[in-house]
Amino acid sequence: MNTTDKPEPFVYWKRPWARWLLLAAVLLQLLSLWETVQEYREYQELWERGVFSASLWEDVSAQLALRGLLSGFMALLCLGVFILGCLVKTKRAARLAEGGLCLALAAGYAAAGSAFSVWTRPLDRLLGLLILGACLACGLYSLLRGLKREPAR
Repeated sequence: MNTTDKPEPFVYWKRPWARWLLLAAVLLQLLSLWETVQEYREYQELWERGVFSASLWEDVSAQLALRGLLSGFMALLCLGVFILGCLVKTKRAARLAEGGLCLALAAGYAAAGSAFSVWTRPLDRLLGLLILGACLACGLYSLLRGLKREPAR
């Protein structure tokens, strides 16, 4: 074993093309969000003309709001990981940043979900709780891994 060998520098991406795949996912999610907003506007115009009843409009608008929230969430998640992967220089910094990203996304998802009243149906609430739970668990786990000291070799 040669003692003059430097340790390999930290590389976030296991595959060089993975970052571009994430960036493509961001663009696709933003496109999906844009289409959802356009669809919402079309349905809102139909509702204003009296085509829908108030209860049907509430159901349709809640579905579209949930779809928009999920598209926005996925776009932010992929964009956050893309930026994180480009900026971090150490494994510890990567874990801490991943934890912070997950916790920030959980807070944003909860706030946006409450503001847009997307959790009106039981299955939507279950989905919201599952996503929040996963974000919180992943965020705390990554933070704890980042705070843990690596043993000296």
